[in-house]
Amino acid sequence: MLRLAEYDAMSDGVQTGLAVTVARRANGALNDLSPARREIARRVLLRLVQFGEGTAATRRQQARTALLAAGEAPEEVDAVIRHLADRRLITTSAGDDAAPSARVDLAHEALLSAWPALGEWIRTRRDDEQRRRVLEAKAAEWGRHGRGLSRLLDGDELREVRGWLSDDKARDLGVSEEIQSLLSRSAAALAAQVAEAEARRLRWRRWVMIALVVVTGAGAAVSTLAVIAERRSREAVEQAGVAAQKSRQLQRELARNYVSQGHEQLMNGHPGQALPYLLAAREMGVDDVSLRSLFRWAVHGLPLLRLIHQAMVTAVAWSPDGKRVATASWDKTARVWDAVSGQAVTPALAHEGEVKAVAWSPDGKRVATASWDKTAQVWDAVSGQRSGGDAGARARG
Repeated sequence: MLRLAEYDAMSDGVQTGLAVTVARRANGALNDLSPARREIARRVLLRLVQFGEGTAATRRQQARTALLAAGEAPEEVDAVIRHLADRRLITTSAGDDAAPSARVDLAHEALLSAWPALGEWIRTRRDDEQRRRVLEAKAAEWGRHGRGLSRLLDGDELREVRGWLSDDKARDLGVSEEIQSLLSRSAAALAAQVAEAEARRLRWRRWVMIALVVVTGAGAAVSTLAVIAERRSREAVEQAGVAAQKSRQLQRELARNYVSQGHEQLMNGHPGQALPYLLAAREMGVDDVSLRSLFRWAVHGLPLLRLIHQAMVTAVAWSPDGKRVATASWDKTARVWDAVSGQAVTPALAHEGEVKAVAWSPDGKRVATASWDKTAQVWDAVSGQRSGGDAGARARG
């Protein structure tokens, strides 16, 4: 129990009263840990901070699995989380602090302003957080374009990202699986490009040597040049083989990474988010019992809907955010549906002939359809109206 006058006295200035009490308690909780666990606690607390852009930092709730750094023993991180929760510096949304489904958060916003140690960690990592957000944006853009060869990192970006990831900055702030996937796929694509360029260079040198042999016509010189040309040719084949093997290895690692991400999404109860990773793994050549089991798991966890046309459905496309489905049909219409309720979002998108294809714009605001009536049309995905009016939306073939 506190009298009002005593409570008012405690709030006199940020370095007095309750602020001092918060800082002392937080410092005491850290000092009770070993140096190694103290370092884990620093990383855990930093990942629970939402860095502001020109504004003050705020709390950021995280899944417990997002607080693990590469190379850290999960049981050590669990022990630190329990310790910080027992000292009331953080809270968890599950009864078991170490449960995979647990959500972790800072106990109070006051920690961000009243605890000097945390304030200093935030200050020294603010620029690094901006770099992490740029990488997350690149990874998200790559994901929206299908996780293929489009929007990959170039050589300079790849070197920069690798350098950043090898530093403690990335360990402190956390790196998503999507960034890791982008890095692996970019490295594989770059290795394949280098291998192809080297093979072309060596093939060109071989033909140059052969041309010299033909031109010179000198016996000893001809033999020497022919031997050199043959050796260079073998070297080209061997180097191309090594590069191809390295590229295949990187592809296999990326595919395993996709499987792992899909499994993690399923463990966290997100079958819809798991399916794109599992599909990407299958497209990269994975076809084993484990992947098929994960597919069955994911499909069983998805809601089943009946989206009904009056004739055969010819095409289906998910919106970029996964919340809507567009379908095309021989009944001369395309439709946009809510992916949860199965209700139509727009009126029928009508053509004069059977609709054979449907696709979304990257921002999910428009839908394009193609029909046997020799037209392609662009529609507003909310109102169902033709974008730009009838004159601007119909493209006749």
